[in-house]
Amino acid sequence: MTEGRGTNLFSSEALQKVFEDTVLPELDESHHLVGVGTVRSDGVKAAIIYHRPVTVIGLKGEWSVEAAFLYNWTGERDAEAKILFKL
Repeated sequence: MTEGRGTNLFSSEALQKVFEDTVLPELDESHHLVGVGTVRSDGVKAAIIYHRPVTVIGLKGEWSVEAAFLYNWTGERDAEAKILFKL
């Protein structure tokens, strides 16, 4: 998996773990864009957008991190990631 904008905020291992634990179980071959975040009552604390290029000539695109964001994050790690949207 390749990494994009803002990924210096998260370790490669953390990005991969979120992808494997949260994204992969929810998607099929029709999906190409997914947003994952930690959501609390006061808003989204962190969000990661994963992207996979559209399949061309029967080749499957590889998932990559398009962008990663932190908002008002206190460093707490007790919230689980959830799918925010998938296309």
